Amino acid sequence: MEASGQYSLKSAYKLIQQQKGAWNMADNDGLFQKIWSIKAPPKVLHLVWRAAASCLPTKVQLVAARCWQIFDSNFGAGNFNEFSEWFQRTLSGQSRTSSAKIVTLCWSIWRARNDLVWNNRRWMAMKIVAKGWEYLSQWTIAQTCVVGTPLYSSIQGDGAIYWQSHAIMK
Repeated sequence: MEASGQYSLKSAYKLIQQQKGAWNMADNDGLFQKIWSIKAPPKVLHLVWRAAASCLPTKVQLVAARCWQIFDSNFGAGNFNEFSEWFQRTLSGQSRTSSAKIVTLCWSIWRARNDLVWNNRRWMAMKIVAKGWEYLSQWTIAQTCVVGTPLYSSIQGDGAIYWQSHAIMK
């Protein structure tokens, strides 16, 4: 149960993880909140959350050294025991924009890995980084666009085609 006494999916998940001995409340609560607060595409955040929660079988591969060097020449994978350890250290002190780039690069590395495993296509490190930035940029722009359909056209002859009943067309 939550502190309020209410049952939630989150409280059930915590209980199951505690019973399995896989839940470190002090470490994971802050990291997971940080992950879900990042302004990045949901599928990107979901992938990183799965890796941090040790639910991704090949999570270590998300720390592809060459890609991280392209991201920032001073940025190294370093030594770590768990992805969540590395990830928490990596996000520490990063801006919102940098955090979004970091999680999107993880997703792009994962995407390239899957393309190699399933389609036998190898990506160059620069392409992995570029595709990640391109995806994040497109997603960010899409979040700021207001798309709406006017209920009526105020401009006659604007090229729009409107339905008219057969009776009016006679």
